[in-house]
Amino acid sequence: MVFGGMTKERVILNETSLWSGSDSYEYPGDVYTVLPEIQRLVLEGEYRKAQDLYEKAFLVYKPMPMDGANCALLPYGSAQNLCELNLSFFQFASDCNQEWYPFEIKRELDFEEAVASVTHRSFWHTNTPGYNKGVTYQRKAFVSQEGECFAMKLTANRDSSISFNAQLNRSESFVVAPAGNDGILLSGQLSDGLGGKGVKYACLLRVIIDGGAVETDHTVLKVRGANSAVLLVTMATDMKFYGSRNLEDPVAAVAEDMARAVMLGWDTLLEDNIALQKKYFHRNSFSINEPEEALEALPIDTRLIRKGLGEPDEGLFVLMYNYGRYLLISASRPEGMPLGIMGIWGEEIQSPFNGDYHLNAQQITYWAAECCNLSELHMPYLKLAEALQEPGSRVAKAFYGSGGWVAHTFTNPWLFALPGGEVHWGATITGGAWLCVHLWEHFLYNNEDMDFLAWAYPIMKGAAEFLLDRLITVPQTGKKVVFPGNSPENYFVDAQGREVALCEGTTYDMEITRYLFNACIEAAGLLGKDGGFAERLRKEIAETAETRIASDGRILEWQHEHREAKRYHRHISPLWGAFPGDAINTEDTPALAAACVKLIDERTFTGHSWAMVHRMGVLARLYEAERIYDILNQLMRYGIFTNLLCHEYFTLQDETTPETDLQDPFQYNNIFEIDGNTGFPAIIAEMLMQSYRQVEWADGGGTEPLMVIQLLCALPQAWRSGRIEGLKARGSYIVDIEWENNALKTAAVKGKKGSRCVVRYAGRDVLASFEPCDTVSLSLDDFQAAE
Repeated sequence: MVFGGMTKERVILNETSLWSGSDSYEYPGDVYTVLPEIQRLVLEGEYRKAQDLYEKAFLVYKPMPMDGANCALLPYGSAQNLCELNLSFFQFASDCNQEWYPFEIKRELDFEEAVASVTHRSFWHTNTPGYNKGVTYQRKAFVSQEGECFAMKLTANRDSSISFNAQLNRSESFVVAPAGNDGILLSGQLSDGLGGKGVKYACLLRVIIDGGAVETDHTVLKVRGANSAVLLVTMATDMKFYGSRNLEDPVAAVAEDMARAVMLGWDTLLEDNIALQKKYFHRNSFSINEPEEALEALPIDTRLIRKGLGEPDEGLFVLMYNYGRYLLISASRPEGMPLGIMGIWGEEIQSPFNGDYHLNAQQITYWAAECCNLSELHMPYLKLAEALQEPGSRVAKAFYGSGGWVAHTFTNPWLFALPGGEVHWGATITGGAWLCVHLWEHFLYNNEDMDFLAWAYPIMKGAAEFLLDRLITVPQTGKKVVFPGNSPENYFVDAQGREVALCEGTTYDMEITRYLFNACIEAAGLLGKDGGFAERLRKEIAETAETRIASDGRILEWQHEHREAKRYHRHISPLWGAFPGDAINTEDTPALAAACVKLIDERTFTGHSWAMVHRMGVLARLYEAERIYDILNQLMRYGIFTNLLCHEYFTLQDETTPETDLQDPFQYNNIFEIDGNTGFPAIIAEMLMQSYRQVEWADGGGTEPLMVIQLLCALPQAWRSGRIEGLKARGSYIVDIEWENNALKTAAVKGKKGSRCVVRYAGRDVLASFEPCDTVSLSLDDFQAAE
C-alpha cells in the first residue's frame, strides 16, 4: 500500500503467508455425547438452556472473543503486517531559510497496468518575482510476481535531485541489520500462541541508483544526489501451507529473490507486470452512458462529495467495478493463498477479524471470480475446501459423532475447523457446505473440465455426508432439518424474553443443504458413480423443511415464528436461496420472491458494504433494478473510503430506533473489508446478465435441457446506454452486451462448437446454436421476431 506522502512516503508491505498462531487445537473424542440433551431441549422450546449447554460443551476451545477478534497472540493467530518501508525525502530539509511548497500533487492507480504512481511538483519561493526553481518528482511502484518483489522507481526532471533516507520498520518481533552498502535486512519470528516460536520471516531492501551516492548507516539507507533510484524489496516466510512457498530459510530466500530481481531489472520487471495484469484485466470491460471527461478528471474525493450531494456520476460505478476486479486479480493468483477478509491490504499486527477466511457471508469475496471471467483466480479458495477435509472430519467425529467433514464460520492457514466465538456467529455447521457450493459453481462455469469435477466431487460428498448425519425431524412440522442450527448472525427472542441463537435448522442452513445435495446428485450422475448415494440424497431432499413465508409476509428465518431480536440486522441469511443460491425466482416462486423483497425492505438501511452487496445480489435475481440503484448510491455515500476501499460501520440502531433515525456512520467504527469491493463487480454482472438451467427446450419432436442466458435483467433507468464485454455465463459461454435508450442493441455469445443455449431478453427466447460457428450475434430485432 503506497500512501503517497510529499515529504515522507509510507509503504505497507505484506506477505500472504505471514500468520501468527499454530496448528495446536485438541479434538476431544466425546463432545457429541451431549448433543441428544441439547436436541431435546431445543425441540421442547427450552432454547436458552440448550444454548447454555452447547456453549459449555462446544465452545471450551474458544479461539477468539467477539469484541475485536484479538487472536494475534493466541493459537488461532492473525494475519499480520510484515513491515513498513519509510522514505524521508532530503530535498525538503531546510537549514538556510528555504521555503518549499508542494504544487500539482497527483496520486494514481492504473488498473490496467497494476502500477501506483505519485507525481508532484515543488518550487523554491523567494521574494524575487517570477523566481522558480521548480522540480517535478515521480514515484512509480508495483509488485512483481515474476520477480517476487516490490519495486519502486524515483525520478525527477532535474539531475541529482533524488535524495532520501529509507528504513524498514515494524512495531514488534523484528531485528534490522545492514545488508551491504546498499541494503537493509529485517527479520523476525512471530508467536505461535503457546509461548513458543511461530512463523519466521524476512524482508530485504536494496537500492540501485543512477548517479549520486548510497550508503547504509546502521539501519538507515541513505541516497544523496541521484538522478534516479530503484528500490527493490523481497519478502518470504517459512509458513507451510498450500499456496505458500513452503520455504525453510526465509533469509536465504529473500537474498536469492533479490539477486534475480536485480538481474531482471526495472524495465523487464515492469513489462512482465503489465503483461500479466492485462492478461486478466482485459478479459472484461464495462461502460455506462457517455463518459464526461471533465467530471472524470476530478479527484475521487471531490466526485464522492458530489455524489453524496445527489449529483449524477455513473462513472463511479464503472470505477468501482474495475477496482473490484483489480483487487481480486492482485490478491488471488492461481497457485497462491486465498484471500482473507482483509485481502492483502492489512496494516496491523492484529488484523480486524484476524484477517482470516470467513465462511459465512464473507464468501462474497469470490463471487466475481466466475462471472467476470477470472475462473482460475478462484482456485486458491477452492483448494481451501480440500485442505479442510482432514481437520473437518476430526471435528465431525469428535463434536457431532458424524461422518464426512465440517467447517464452521471461520478458518485460517492452520485449518481451524472447530466451532468458536459465540453461538450466533461462530457455531454455524454449514460453512464448509457453502464452501463446496463454490466447487460446483466453478464446474458450472467451466463445464468441460471433468477432471476438476472428479477432484471436487469427493470433497462435496464428504460435506453432504456430514449434513445427512445431522438431519433430525421437527415434531411440529414433520420435516427434517440439520441440527444444531443458527441464522448468521441473528438472534430471536424466546418465550421468556431472552435473546438466543441456537435452534433447529434454519432457512439458511436448509437452503445451503439442499443446494449441496442437488449438486452432489448431478455431479454423481455426470461422473457415473454413487447411484445409491444420489438416491438417498433425493429421498432426504423430499423430506426436508422447505423455505416458507411468515405471517408478516417475509421469508421465515427460523422453523417457527420467533420474534427477531435485531429488527434492522445487517445479515439477510434466510435469503441465501435467492442469491447466491438458485431456489427462488420470480417465475417459479413468485410468492417467495415477493417475501424476499419485503424482508430486505424491512431490514432497511445498512452501512456494511458486504451486506449491501448481498442485498443487491438478491434484488438482481428478482429484477428489482431501481431498488438496486438506490443501494448502489447508498454504498457510494456510506460504504466506501475516499480511496474506494469498502468498509463497514456499526450503528446504535436496533428494534427500538425509528426507521427515520439513521445514525451518523462517521461516529462509529470504520473497518475495511475486501468483500464489499470484490463482490461489487459480481452484482453489476448479475444486473446485466444471468445464467441458469432451463428445464427443457422443445426441438424436432424432442426436448433437451439447455442453459439460459438472460440479458439486461435489472437495468436501471439511469444507465441509458452502455456496454459490457467478456462476461462469463454458466456453461462456459462468453457474453458481450450493448444497449442504448435503456434497451438491448446487440449481444454476442461465444460458445463451444456443437453446443446450444437459449438467450433470453424481455421475456422472449432465441435459440443460439454454435455449429459451425463459435459466436452467435443477436440484435433487438431477433428478440422482437421471436415467438
